[in-house]
Amino acid sequence: TPMVDGHVSLVKEIRRRLEHAVSRGLESTAFIAMAAAESEKCATSSFLNLAKKDLKIVHIKKDVPNIKQGEIDGLDCSLADGGDVVWVAELGLLPAATTAS
Repeated sequence: TPMVDGHVSLVKEIRRRLEHAVSRGLESTAFIAMAAAESEKCATSSFLNLAKKDLKIVHIKKDVPNIKQGEIDGLDCSLADGGDVVWVAELGLLPAATTAS
């Protein structure tokens, strides 16, 4: 389960950074590029299933052209699968729970 452990750690880190930004009075969302999901059991689906427990999935843009090394100076979004398209997810914090008094 190293990949799942990595996904859990990534979700925690994204949440920590979003909470830090919000605590400073900033509006904040995070963007992450992922391999296009191939099935409900692939790494992308696994990550999104974990993420939606602790983060709000604001939007997922599918079939975004992948930026590969050398195409834009200083930017490399190459993924190990070498696919031509990626999914980009915009993540935010879940709304704060409200308590009735």
